[in-house]
Amino acid sequence: MSMSSALKASLFAIVIMAAFSSLAVISEAQATEGPGTGTSFTDGGLDYLITDGGNAEVSGPVDIMVASLTIPSSVTYGPSTYDVTSIGNWAFSNCTGLTSVTMPSGVTSIGNDTFPVAAA
Repeated sequence: MSMSSALKASLFAIVIMAAFSSLAVISEAQATEGPGTGTSFTDGGLDYLITDGGNAEVSGPVDIMVASLTIPSSVTYGPSTYDVTSIGNWAFSNCTGLTSVTMPSGVTSIGNDTFPVAAA
């Protein structure tokens, strides 16, 4: 007993529609999740890295000649907003003219060798 051509065509159409529907759901989920851990981006004169905790870490300034910096409590990249909770290792180590950094209370971690060492 074989299936009729019309039944085969209908089943084929159902399988194809199901496959495209699955792809659309996957694409939509990826678009709304935002960038992942380890993604780097720049906002307001500072470079950031998205951490594995879903927060942002300051990785450095865009301009190393900056004298004064204000770190925001949060930054937006893509569809997501990230709390700024840390300053990375060596973030400002090349900023020899840096005299002032204002940071929010949400910054709970400052990396090693973050600031330039004054010459003795």
